Amino acid sequence: MKKIMLAFTVLLTLGLTACSSNGSDDGSEEATYRYRGEVVFSSYTTDGLKLTIRKNDCDASQETSDVVILRSAYDSNIVVGACVQVSTSDEGTIVTNISRSKSRSSLSRTGEY
Repeated sequence: MKKIMLAFTVLLTLGLTACSSNGSDDGSEEATYRYRGEVVFSSYTTDGLKLTIRKNDCDASQETSDVVILRSAYDSNIVVGACVQVSTSDEGTIVTNISRSKSRSSLSRTGEY
């Protein structure tokens, strides 16, 4: 009887865990993907970064592509030559560096190094 109760408890716990991880309880909407591009020029202004982005899907071999100028919050990871993903959300335009891989070193993930 104890084994059956233990098995039932484990299954119930797994079921509740799976259900709780699927939902988004905070009510915030996720960012909507717009395009990828390469940062051509970046300048710091008083209200953040002024970025010039070439909409070439991070493919430098494309001959013609649109150029977009936008403002973003300061982020030291966004540098000239970086491949970025531009998306929109309720907070505005979000620019994320996708050319930089996550480090496997645990020291670099602590924020101290």
